[in-house]
Amino acid sequence: MKTETKKYTDLTYLREVGDGDTDFIIDLIQTFLSVTLAHILELERLFNEGDWVEFKRMAHIMKPNAESMGIMELKEAYLKIDNLPPNDVGMFVSQEFITNLKQVYTESFIELEQDIKYL
Repeated sequence: MKTETKKYTDLTYLREVGDGDTDFIIDLIQTFLSVTLAHILELERLFNEGDWVEFKRMAHIMKPNAESMGIMELKEAYLKIDNLPPNDVGMFVSQEFITNLKQVYTESFIELEQDIKYL
């Protein structure tokens, strides 16, 4: 019996806006890979400090990046944060949220690095 592996990314949007330009798509993926780790570490720092206004701002910045790479699980989480008043963000975000965020990004990085090889 074959089990399906969960796929975190979907490059459909990038392929549409890239209109067949693989160099453009690869450039966007590489940019995402190079800046996202710093954003994740910043989110984790803001979480640890309880700075929900800045946490919300950073999540807002990260939402379109996750969306463009087809990481819908993260886009939806960022959207929920976006719709919360800053004072309520701390009630939604937990250490489990941060751990899950890092795991999804780790898996997404692996997928995207593989996708680059086959574009």
